[in-house]
Amino acid sequence: MPVKAKKRLGQHFLRDRSYLIRIAEAASLRPEDVVLEIGPGEGDLTELLLERAGRVIAVEIDPELVALLRSRFQGEDRLALIQGDVLKLDLTSLLSEHLSVGSKAKVVANIPYYITSPIIEKLIESRRVLGECVLTVQREVARRICAAPGSKEYGSLTVLVQYFADVELLFDIPPGAFRPKPKVTSSVVRISFRERPRVEVKDEGFFFRVVRAAFGQRRKMIKNALRSLGLADEAIRSAMERAGISLEERAESLTLEQLSRLADELFVSHA
Repeated sequence: MPVKAKKRLGQHFLRDRSYLIRIAEAASLRPEDVVLEIGPGEGDLTELLLERAGRVIAVEIDPELVALLRSRFQGEDRLALIQGDVLKLDLTSLLSEHLSVGSKAKVVANIPYYITSPIIEKLIESRRVLGECVLTVQREVARRICAAPGSKEYGSLTVLVQYFADVELLFDIPPGAFRPKPKVTSSVVRISFRERPRVEVKDEGFFFRVVRAAFGQRRKMIKNALRSLGLADEAIRSAMERAGISLEERAESLTLEQLSRLADELFVSHA
């Protein structure tokens, strides 16, 4: 008997097998691969992952679903089922126990929309043991992750993800493929972590402070938005000029390379 979806957990179970197969195939799994599945739900995607990978580590917060999964996959020793909140787990330690030296895990997940950004940030924190992530997210978020400078979707989440990874929007999934139907269209994205960040910066923490400040007040010109850093106007103007950025620019028009140059120049002033 199907489990009733819990609204408080943002549950929408993907039931259309054709899309489940496309997701599993998008991960390009091999028999030696270790896969982290976040939110396996009723196990339909889990089954396809087990057919393709060597080991699946599934993290599910809902005890009712954990009981269902244990029953469904009883005797499957290639599945490690963990009941818990993925945001509270040490993913690096968890995955390292199952990885051979030098290898990295893959992530396949249909993410609850209300915690999409925290999960993506968690995966970025754990990137040392992750190679590639195939994520089903709200289409709006997918567009933000894959956005280009100058577009309305381009923002701090874009910069955060693209600093550490190559991104690709794969395909959309209509509401009718889920039970119950969400109110929005979903999209599948591939996030492939780079060995090194896309750009070099003097101080990574300060770089992201600048990015958050720059995009925190999108309608303002960047010279005004950056005041929240506590720097003097003259220091901001001087840094922008040294970075070759017009004083009239807004954050959404700046490339990752321009933002990194600006952050480095501001860091000199800040230090």
